[in-house]
Amino acid sequence: MEAAAALVSFVGLAGPVAQGLKFLYDLTTDMKDCPRDIREMKTDLELVESLITQVIRQCNERDGNLLESVALARAIHHAQERVEDLKKELAKYLNLGPRKRFRFVAKFNQIQKLRTSLDRTKTTMFELKTQLQSDLLYDIHDTSQEVLRSIKNTNKDPETNDRRFQEMMQKSEVRIEDTKESTQIVQASAELGSETPEGLTDIKVVEKKLEHITDLLTESRISSSPISQSSTIALSREASDNSFKKSSQEITSEHPLLQFKSNQFQFLVAIIFTQRTSKQQLACQRASKCLGAYPTPEAFAKALPGALSQYFSGLGLQNIKPLQLIKLAQAYIKDPPEQGRMRSKANCPQSEISHLPQIGLSSVNSWLVYCCERIDIRTEDKTLVNYMEYLKSQAGNNCV
Repeated sequence: MEAAAALVSFVGLAGPVAQGLKFLYDLTTDMKDCPRDIREMKTDLELVESLITQVIRQCNERDGNLLESVALARAIHHAQERVEDLKKELAKYLNLGPRKRFRFVAKFNQIQKLRTSLDRTKTTMFELKTQLQSDLLYDIHDTSQEVLRSIKNTNKDPETNDRRFQEMMQKSEVRIEDTKESTQIVQASAELGSETPEGLTDIKVVEKKLEHITDLLTESRISSSPISQSSTIALSREASDNSFKKSSQEITSEHPLLQFKSNQFQFLVAIIFTQRTSKQQLACQRASKCLGAYPTPEAFAKALPGALSQYFSGLGLQNIKPLQLIKLAQAYIKDPPEQGRMRSKANCPQSEISHLPQIGLSSVNSWLVYCCERIDIRTEDKTLVNYMEYLKSQAGNNCV
């Protein structure tokens, strides 16, 4: 509302109508002079695009474990969607006439929504960037230590080489942020062991260990283009475990509620979306979009039913489920689930979430199977039965 207040105040103080109109025209004609809200969004848009580029680059410098991170995939795709939305809004602003531009700026609900979404995306990308840097540091540090220990066993003069090892580790930690330079440091440490005759024999073993970290930093591939589902992004790497990754992707596709299991409130929201509809994939996609705008119980509790009903188009019950979501959020805030505290009500088994409204037998079973990974639930739901079979097979593989 600061932009509108500034505009109204200026026009009121200017006095003559002509002077006020000229100010508005000049303000909305040149992008550099447009209201602060639009300027800040343009600046943050560039920052988010830069963060996405950095995160994707850092993914190329990480181990294949990141390829299984659905949270990372969702965050990058969410950021890309926000960038595209803001680009469209800014392009729309530039194509409007002077008077319509002023009306556009006055729509603060629209701007505030974009502002909130962009801030949330910015925070998410910063956290991912920090986590990736930390993970990369530990990967290279651990590999460097293993290589240096192997070389140490091949040298005759422990005292001299201890000093060399300390120097090499200090250099490795100082320059660890640059992946290419870090790889060169590890290779340099291998050359250190080859200075002795004994090292010439065992250094071949060390070189094989170096191939692992080289592969981590050069073979990883990541695609920045989203795939059909809005909750995931195409992450791929040339590796020998393609069959395992394909199996994991198939499981996520067959059980779309899995994408919400890390956040118990968001999982409950997704449950409401999937209730009494056969369009489970579409329901989860709509739930993901809705949670992008209302990520917390507090946001849902303050939401208007009319604003939530748009997410149920094509799913049915668009006049009923928004009210159910609001009641769920209010009850969640007042009496949130607690681990180990079992609740119960009529026609509903005991669980930590049974006391919440709109949560019945089917919802509790989904919670126990997807979030708690229980494999002893008695249910006629074929989808849950299939997932329990998958969990049992995974447990069997881990025991082999």
